[in-house]
Amino acid sequence: MADYWIRNPKKSQKQKVYYRKLRGIVLVHYSGLPPKCAICKTEDISKLIVVGNKELHGKGLYLWLIKQKFPNGYKILCRKCNK
Repeated sequence: MADYWIRNPKKSQKQKVYYRKLRGIVLVHYSGLPPKCAICKTEDISKLIVVGNKELHGKGLYLWLIKQKFPNGYKILCRKCNK
């Protein structure tokens, strides 16, 4: 699979942009603008994660949350506060 992305760098870039867009939509919905941790209020987007009761993560979780119209029970935390 890695060879596919090496041979198709434009598709790889499109996937990265799409992933960032989905992630941004979810982060802004659950934490406001700018996205921040619900506990310590850090705004470092690279450290923020979605915490909830769903076993999904990454793009799968973002798509699920959007399709379900952002259900309650999810919040944005930084990795440090999630421990």
